[in-house]
Amino acid sequence: MVSLSELYLSWRVIKRIVGKPGRTKQGKNDKSTTGRLGAFESAIAFQYAKVLEHATTVFGTLRLAEEWLAKPCRHLAGNIPLDLVGNPLGFQAIEDYLERVELCVYQ
Repeated sequence: MVSLSELYLSWRVIKRIVGKPGRTKQGKNDKSTTGRLGAFESAIAFQYAKVLEHATTVFGTLRLAEEWLAKPCRHLAGNIPLDLVGNPLGFQAIEDYLERVELCVYQ
């Protein structure tokens, strides 16, 4: 997902997926040393990937999908879709909106 999208390569998105940097643990089972995401971070990463994939399908190109994700959307109460993806309710609102656009149901 990250290698395909310039938008998703930005530190702003990466930080949202992996969370805010905190104190590092010194244990040998520390996840930060293995480079793996935990369950919560994996769920957030999946939401970002799903939205990017769905938006690309709806808008036709990755570039158009990224443009839509980065700009305020009046159908999402003026919020920027990228800002909503990490929240379960925001993710569902984005998916619902993209589905309506895909099916040409405007209401």
